[in-house]
Amino acid sequence: MRHRRLVLSFAVLASGLLGLAPSNAAPNAIIELFTSQGCSSCPAADQLAGELSRDPSLVVMSLAIDYWDYIGWKDTNAIPGHSKRQRAYSVTRGDREVYTPQVVVNGVAQAIGSDRNAIEAAITHSRKHTDAMSLPVGLAVAGDKGREVAVEAGYGTVVRQGEAPAAPVRLLEAPDLSGVAELHERPTVRIAFARLAGAVGYRIVAAEDAQMRNVVAESPLRTPTARFVDLRDGDYFYTVRGVDALGLEGREAQGRFRLRARPLPPALAMPAGGTALAPGTVEFRWEGADEAATYRFQLSADERFSTLLVDRAGLAERSLTAQLPSAGRYFWRVASERAGGEPGPFGDAESFVVREAGAGR
Repeated sequence: MRHRRLVLSFAVLASGLLGLAPSNAAPNAIIELFTSQGCSSCPAADQLAGELSRDPSLVVMSLAIDYWDYIGWKDTNAIPGHSKRQRAYSVTRGDREVYTPQVVVNGVAQAIGSDRNAIEAAITHSRKHTDAMSLPVGLAVAGDKGREVAVEAGYGTVVRQGEAPAAPVRLLEAPDLSGVAELHERPTVRIAFARLAGAVGYRIVAAEDAQMRNVVAESPLRTPTARFVDLRDGDYFYTVRGVDALGLEGREAQGRFRLRARPLPPALAMPAGGTALAPGTVEFRWEGADEAATYRFQLSADERFSTLLVDRAGLAERSLTAQLPSAGRYFWRVASERAGGEPGPFGDAESFVVREAGAGR
């Protein structure tokens, strides 16, 4: 495979943060978007590039060109080298197509920058080429004071207006998500992970797909705990990064979870928690629940419900009686069932005590 080196330079016009964090795996594609402020078709491509950049398997770069400056709108981000690079690609491909917004994938395939399907097809096409480009990416960052610093993979720097770039610092490691539960049975999803050394905050992003294109939630965190509400039942993917005292985001950790909270369980009515009852017939009652056609009832002598004394499904009524002649502590819970018998999760269990025969209240 031929290797070509890409050098990026950035003109920092305002206070900003720059960091370069390598993915845990080699990227599937390097996508270069050639764009311009004077191009009326480019905003859609710029937005799509932002969406594609969330995919950890892609390296996405936006390169502003200067050949539209003559029409009267000078691009403040344009660099002549970007225009030369785009033309060089067209010559190498042999099609001599140079336009905006144009995406070049792995140096060998091109597509309209706002056409997601065409870009995905170009990625597939470029993977078939043995001479596809592999880029060791680094950054050369220059501030207003003229000082330039090299930022290698795994490091970041801060550039503020009117100042020279700060010395690069190592980015934080990826947070440890090994202790995070993958199955959630309550509408509010709680993601709690281990505190990361050196982190003063975190950023979490959740999406419906592994490529992180259909983002459903994104939030900065002060502590290593996130809560998501109003999500539909289904499978989700999420990423977490630590944020250091400079505001630089570190390496990315990836996780997934399944939400199975519906139909919601009913509220339990009686016997209430902590009630003491005489031996004999015990009546259980619960409230109705949305989407519930029937209910499933369980009774156990242990809070883990490992041994069931009663396990009844398909209950149309919201009550049930059971004979409990023996003294002890008992636990009960109820789940809702949709029409057809599809069950939801059990609600929180309640416990009560059956007294010894003849014992006082």
